[in-house]
This record gives sequence, C-alpha cells and structure tokens, in this order.
Amino acid sequence: MSGSAHHPPSTVPIQWWRRGAAESRSSGERSPPPGGGRRNCLAFSVLAIPVVLILVLGWTQRWMSDDGFISVRVVHQIFAGNGPVFNAGERVEATTSPLWLLSLVVGRVLFFRLPVEWIAVLLGMSTTVAAVALTLLGAARVHRTWRLLPIGIVAYVVLPPAAAFATAGLETGLTLLWIVGWFLLLLRASDQPQSRAVIVAAFTLGLGPLIRPDLAVMSVLGGVTLAVLSRPTGRRSCIAIITWALVLPATYELFRMCYYGNLLPNPAYAKEATASNWTQGWEYLKDFNRPYWLWVPALVCMVAAAVTWGHVRGAMRRLVLATPAAAGLVYGFFIVRGGGDFMHARMLLPAVFALQLPVAAVPLRRSTFALLAITVLWAAVPLAAGGPPYSGIGPQGIANERAYYTNKLGNPVTLDDYASKLLVSVGRGARLRSQSGQRFVEQFSLSGSSVIQPLDPRAPAFVQRGVYAIGTIGMASVAAGTDVYIADSFGLASPIGSRLEVTNRRRPGHEKVLPSSWIFAMFGDPRAPAPWGVSTNQISDARKALGCAAIQQMLQRGREPLTLRRMALNVAESFTAFNTRIDPDPAKELQRCSR
Repeated sequence: MSGSAHHPPSTVPIQWWRRGAAESRSSGERSPPPGGGRRNCLAFSVLAIPVVLILVLGWTQRWMSDDGFISVRVVHQIFAGNGPVFNAGERVEATTSPLWLLSLVVGRVLFFRLPVEWIAVLLGMSTTVAAVALTLLGAARVHRTWRLLPIGIVAYVVLPPAAAFATAGLETGLTLLWIVGWFLLLLRASDQPQSRAVIVAAFTLGLGPLIRPDLAVMSVLGGVTLAVLSRPTGRRSCIAIITWALVLPATYELFRMCYYGNLLPNPAYAKEATASNWTQGWEYLKDFNRPYWLWVPALVCMVAAAVTWGHVRGAMRRLVLATPAAAGLVYGFFIVRGGGDFMHARMLLPAVFALQLPVAAVPLRRSTFALLAITVLWAAVPLAAGGPPYSGIGPQGIANERAYYTNKLGNPVTLDDYASKLLVSVGRGARLRSQSGQRFVEQFSLSGSSVIQPLDPRAPAFVQRGVYAIGTIGMASVAAGTDVYIADSFGLASPIGSRLEVTNRRRPGHEKVLPSSWIFAMFGDPRAPAPWGVSTNQISDARKALGCAAIQQMLQRGREPLTLRRMALNVAESFTAFNTRIDPDPAKELQRCSR
C-alpha cells in the first residue's frame, strides 16, 4: 500500500504541495526542481489539462474567417510578384499585422504544398498552444515548483472565443505567444539584469507594434519594467534597451512611409483607431461578459493574487509579475475607448490573457485548491454557452463571426470549403468575366444584386482586368484572383474609402461606406449612361472631386512608380496627410476642394 493511502483523500494534495515547497526552499534553485515519481507525474498531468483543453477546443472549432482571407490574398499577391499589396499596382497596406503576414509568407515557402489557408490555421493553433504551455512554464519559474494549480489559464482556455480565435486565420495566437514571451524574458532579466536576456527582452518587446499597432501600449509598459530592472547597470544599458526595442519597428515604420505613404496601416484609418467611441466600447465589453459571467473568474484571480503575492520573493520579481496585469488593464482600456471590434470578444482576448498571467498557475494550498474548484464549477457556464446568444450579427452590430460563416459547413478552412457561400461564388464569377475578356466595373451588395458599367478605357493599366466593388472583401477577393481589382466599399483596402469622414459612430470597421458614385467615377466609362440606382450628378461631382489636390496626392502615393523621389514625397506626405478626410458626399467634397 502506498504512503498516500495513510491520509484522507482530501489532504493528499495539501501534503503533496508542502513536501514540494519544502524541497524547493531547501534546494535554493531558481527554476523548478527536477524529480520523478507519481507526485511529479500528477503535477505534470494537472498542468497538461489546460494545454490539452485549448488544443481540443481550438481544433474542433478550426475555421478560417473572412478577414483571415485578406491576408491570404496579400500572400498570393507577394508570390505573384506584385509585392505586399491587396491590389496589383496599388500600394495599400490592407493588413494590420506585418509579423503575421511574414509568418504566412515563410510558412508558404516551407510548406509550399499546403494552401495558405491551412498554413494560417495551423500556425494560429500552434502559437496558441505554445502560448498556453509557456504560460505554465512561467508560473513554475515564478513559484519554483511544478506542483501548481492552473487557475488563471483554465479560466482563459474554457472561453469559447479563445477556442474560436485560436485559428480563424488571424494573429491572435501570435499575440498571445508574444505576451508570454516578453513576460518570460522579463522574469529572466529580473534574475540576471546584466545578461543578454535584457537585450533579448527589449528586442521582443519591440515586436508588439509589428503584430498589431495597438500592442505598442503593452510594449511601453513592458519597456518601463525592463528599464527598472536594468537601472543598476547604468545609462549605457538603458540606451541599448531603447535601441534594440526600436530597431525593427522603426525600420518597418520607415518602410511603411516610403512604400505605402502612411503612418499607420490602412485599416487603422478605416476604423478611425485613434478616435474614441466609448459608448460602443462599453457595449463591446458587456457583450463579452454577459454570456460567460466573467466577473466570477475575475474575482477568483484577484483572490488568488492576494493569497500568493506574499510568497513571491524579491521586489523585482513582484514587479515583473505585476507588469502583464497592468498591461492587460491598460490595453483593455484602450480597446474599449476605441469602440472594440465587430467580432465578439476578439480584441479583448489579449487583455484577458495578460490579466491572468500572474495567477495562471499558483502553488497548491487549501485556499488555492478551493479557488480552483470555484473556477472549474464556473467553467460550466462558458462551455455550456458555447458563444454569444446570437448566431449572426447581434446587438450593437457585434457579430458571432464563426457561427455566421460556418453554419452548416462544419470546419471550413479553404476557399473550396466555403464554395456554397455567396461571397465565393460572386468572386469566382468576377474571375470568369475577367478571363473571358470583359472589362467591367461591378458593384455588389449582399442582397445579391449587382450594378454594372463598362470600364473606363483610360483607367490605370492595373485595373484593366476588371473592377469588382464589394464590402466583405476576404473570400470574394481570393476567389476573384490577383488580377481583378477589388474596390473595398468599407475602406480596409481602399485609399479613398479609408479616409472618409465618419458621419455616425456604429459598428466598428463598417462605419465608412464608399458610395457607388465614387467607385463609378474612378473606374466607370464616362461615356456610358449612369448605372441604375446611381445618380448622374453624384458621379459627375465625384469625378471632378477626384482632381482635388488632397485626393490626387492620396492616390499618387500608392500608384506612382516607387522612385527615390516618390519615396521621399511619401515620407513627407504621410505626416501632412495624417488627418486628411474626405466627405462621403461628392458635392460637399467638391465644394470644400474649390474653396
């Protein structure tokens, strides 16, 4: 009979932890002590649960979102020799994550037999699982034992949005991996402030804006902690930290200004990311909390932090432990301020992940064992909910994106998996018309109707294969192929649509709708009669307004050949045109231009 049989079942875990804690204290090791036997097997088994959970839940909900297909099209353009653009011949940065795009390109080179969609899904899944596993490694390093209870990380992985966006073709997994990466590097730097870990941590923190521009908030807070950790090493060390943190983002920002002629990626202008929208942001936060009772794990994590805080040795280590929580709070505040997103919970997932990091896994005690029990009981709520209580577009324009696209399709990943969707069929129809030699400008609406006009023979050469105007550009653009010009009605990939003035704050990413008059004025044949439903006067006014200096500059930055002179002009104009906005009404824009 084993020794554990002499104890009541309820006390076994407590005795197991006490022995492990005593071993850790006596050893004086900075990392979790090695060991074997059934106790360590049980410890690793407990910590493996959240890793297995996110793998199973994420894989069973694998899918590719429409926004994920935007990056797929850009990858296709790169391999077609057109550069990191959405439309050949027009330099517009339609994606928000350069590092995610680079990851897809490298994946395409290494796994050239796989469709880009599958590369995106597998990369998202693997980075998410790696982030969860490294989170537990960080907890073991903080508490110097493997005998831990995964309270915070379990609260994260059971959230339906965490599983839904583990794939989706988006950069969420890469974001989580980056957060836990700099956290681990800060932990190492707290032990060895004079080591290379400080430089590596600085370099890693600098990658934040290359994953998403808004992650610069976390980069700054992490950088402040790193500066405090390295303060004893002198001024030169601080200069080195700043240099290594800025080297990549500054280099890419210079490239962005030279190549695209903008300070921010185009979607940031389309979504007015620098403006506030508190009302919508508050609704976004409530929409996330309502089906999952997030206040329960929030309280549990706060109690867990209070219980374990005193057992973390060293002021610097405590500072490091508090940094991701502070970063999560500030980042969440920033997201709410901007109005959130149109996808349920997506933009708040990094904040939740960062907030739980300090208590992702805590040493086993009676109090923490009770907190884990509460977390496990609460987990039934989000798992039973399975997502928000709507299957399409819900209140305030927030969407259950996965349910909206994957209804009756199972686990769609590739374009062929989505073949029955209207967005794919209309995109393939545009490709066939282009291949048949038709030169057209077509405006599509999700109602299924289309407005068509002949293409202007004087239109730029890069649109001579046809122009297809649509608001939901992901699947449709990939289905249309790299030769068909996609005019984005919502502005993510449109130099003019992204700069429209917002007349009414509502669903994020869908507040700017480029009127048909602008599209037909840019590309339609002026000799042809106006299409049905489009005003002749509005097209005429839009055509005249396109000659205004501000609009001409905006188009030239992305369409003129990339000479040294053009790059210098792009850099200068990226500053002067930062606040340039266009009135959606061509007549009003023409009046403003004529003053």
